[in-house]
Amino acid sequence: MISNKMPSINQFRNIVNDIEKICLNDSELPTLLAKGTIKLHGTNASLLYNLLDNKLVPQKKSGIITVENDNFGFAKFVESNLDCCMNIIEQIKILISDILDSINYITVFGEWAGKGVQPKVAISELPKTFYMFGVNLTYLNGDTIWLSSDIISKIQPPLPIYNIHLFKTYELSINFNKYKDIQ
Repeated sequence: MISNKMPSINQFRNIVNDIEKICLNDSELPTLLAKGTIKLHGTNASLLYNLLDNKLVPQKKSGIITVENDNFGFAKFVESNLDCCMNIIEQIKILISDILDSINYITVFGEWAGKGVQPKVAISELPKTFYMFGVNLTYLNGDTIWLSSDIISKIQPPLPIYNIHLFKTYELSINFNKYKDIQ
């Protein structure tokens, strides 16, 4: 099984540069809506599900982990909560049923946070749990897409897993002609 690593999240200045490159010949840059969630201080974690062999494996940011080679106990959590993890996968399969036959992998990205993951932050006072924030689909041909936050908001994970999009979110309209005003 391959791993599906979490891509880097660009800094705002990199996004501005990308927008300027895309709109090189346009006199006006677009105004885009940015959506954000609460920042959790933990470690990146994900569930990688292979639709071809029906296997689910836990990952850290850089690749697959096991109970023997764990990342702050996330692999052990997945093993102990496999029914909850598979419930999320089944919900996603229903949400993408129109394209399911062309998908090879479903990756549910999130933050593994709580006691013992990151010291000296408020969330470290809570029990460790998984807060999902993104879903990536890999097609049979290798192309990938991300599900929108509107679709992800429809996923109701069973406890002890949480969907960060069901907590307070924030929206900001960014006029890239005046991006320094909000920077």
